Amino acid sequence: MGKLFIWILLTVCLFSEEMKLDLTTNYKNFKPGQRIKINLKINGPYYIYLFVLQSDGKLNLLFPNEEEPDNLILENEITVPSNLKDYEFVAGDTYGMDSIYAIASRNRIKKLHKSKYQKKAIYKNIKHTDIYWIKKITKKTPLDQWVYQDSKIYISKDGIAENQKQNITKETKIITTDSKNVIQEKKEIREFQKDEVYSGYFKIPEIARKNSKKGYFQVFKTGEDFKIVVRPDPNSPNIFCEFKVNKFTKANKQNQVYGNLEAKKTSCSLNENEIEEKEFWSPFNDVFMEYNYKISGNLKGTIWFLSENDKMNLKLSKLQARDEFRFLD
Repeated sequence: MGKLFIWILLTVCLFSEEMKLDLTTNYKNFKPGQRIKINLKINGPYYIYLFVLQSDGKLNLLFPNEEEPDNLILENEITVPSNLKDYEFVAGDTYGMDSIYAIASRNRIKKLHKSKYQKKAIYKNIKHTDIYWIKKITKKTPLDQWVYQDSKIYISKDGIAENQKQNITKETKIITTDSKNVIQEKKEIREFQKDEVYSGYFKIPEIARKNSKKGYFQVFKTGEDFKIVVRPDPNSPNIFCEFKVNKFTKANKQNQVYGNLEAKKTSCSLNENEIEEKEFWSPFNDVFMEYNYKISGNLKGTIWFLSENDKMNLKLSKLQARDEFRFLD
């Protein structure tokens, strides 16, 4: 009877104490491929759930996971993953802002232990200003039985300072913030050329492919004039078409309204020996491009190549813009 009373007393005291959760990461800024360590401080034995809300709106469960399914934490301070575990959280290769979330719960949240959430996103198209997904996840748990906290991280080409670079020396399972298993390689960041203010890639239709599946475009500014240079093969700098920008509208960063460029062809330098390639690209006399910031800060856009009889609509990828590219203001 005495032991039962003590157990009840301890339980009452534990559950009456205000839950506390503190979340930090080893850095705020990361380069693609760098390790992310999540540090937690809690004031009781709680079930801990860690998530990443990516810049593309996908919400992925980081912890618990296949490598570490037990998430009842008894310590007051922990780092996930610890140096003793054979997996890593690694920054993905998509630039922008991600959000790391932690939920501490006195009760096990059964939904989050389903194996499917270790392989695919829990939710998609989540805005960083929304927290309704937390309410959905915890709807069967009383409000006083869980707390959450979040921390923003930023993935960019600069990342952290040079003297703080991290070296991964052991072979580990890699869990990235864009939920892919990847081989860590040095990511090459292309430097802007002189007067270049905007650039990116687009997928080339099979009929026009030679050595590359992707074409490349660059926007140059000379004085007050802009031109678009389109290269069907990024590895062949002497094969290109130039278009003079004759009209543009600005994007609106606040409400995600697109800006656009309209340009007319001024010249082409195509390989005379590649008949199919020349026949494909020569008829396109006009270019129309639209572009904008995502909520995350990344760029997105689409390019149209127009001729009298045809139109090619291609999504742009790996977009980069210099500060001088004021169309995006």
